[in-house]
Amino acid sequence: VTLDLGFEKDSLKPRRVNLPTDNFMIMLDGAFDGIEEIIKKRKKSTSMIGFSNITSSRADADGENKSFLKYLNSDDLKSWGFMPELIGRIGNYVVLNHLSTDAIYDLLKNAKNSVLQEHIDFCSSVNVDLQFDDEAVRYVAEVAHKSGLGFRNVKSLLAKALSNVYYDMPESSQEKMVVKITKEYVMKQLNENQ
Repeated sequence: VTLDLGFEKDSLKPRRVNLPTDNFMIMLDGAFDGIEEIIKKRKKSTSMIGFSNITSSRADADGENKSFLKYLNSDDLKSWGFMPELIGRIGNYVVLNHLSTDAIYDLLKNAKNSVLQEHIDFCSSVNVDLQFDDEAVRYVAEVAHKSGLGFRNVKSLLAKALSNVYYDMPESSQEKMVVKITKEYVMKQLNENQ
């Protein structure tokens, strides 16, 4: 594959690079909002009647079939809006499960360069010691999980929760200020900033 990277400096000659496609993989990633409803509709229209339908309804009630995404096929992608030319080039479909509250909490607390640590480090740079209670971090994880957006929602939740802290923070301080963030504070800030 040849990639066109614009023009060479001070020239109208195009800059091209040959890109070898051996061992090349393209991955499509996204939330694909609404595709689960398309799958449900397809599965219900092809479901059998009688005893097999009763057992599948029981499985749904018991929570065994929470996600219809495991039944994803090319027709569902086409109905969702993908071009057939692109669908034909997709070799495998892999569905990832939503992150649990515990997984989001763990990422916030223990991941290297986590968004939580970024806030703590920024505040430290202006001599403010930002301290989060574990309950406050767990509450942010719970809200992110319940939103259906998972970890993608964490950054905006923390921004809303800390907006007043940043607004009231001095540009720089000679004395170290300690700011403790509790679950109650986060709840109040998130409810006010909806």
